[in-house]
Amino acid sequence: PEGSQRVSSHSSSPKAATTIEAQNRFQYVFRTFVRAIVSPLRPLVLFLDDLQWADAASLDLIRVMVTDSQTRSLLFLGCYRDNEVSDGHIFSTAVRHIQSQNIPIANIHVDNISREDV
Repeated sequence: PEGSQRVSSHSSSPKAATTIEAQNRFQYVFRTFVRAIVSPLRPLVLFLDDLQWADAASLDLIRVMVTDSQTRSLLFLGCYRDNEVSDGHIFSTAVRHIQSQNIPIANIHVDNISREDV
């Protein structure tokens, strides 16, 4: 009983991190991790598919990675279905933001694969 009173009367609980604080912390940790594992002798190629379905937080993490000036040995390859992405889509907005940071982006359009191509 005495222990439960001490626990319940303890009013100074750690402040819960807001979503933005948690996202910033995760981006910092991920960016630091990528910096630690890549180098000119150990480049990293990261491929993500179906980016038309990515949420805003994931696209923001991609933006943080590819615009980080201290990560020079990272090649990011992303695929998306252009017929599912409009100019107002969050993916298009993310791409424009990355381009505004003078990050080169090469677009390669690939049509549907036919049975004869396989």
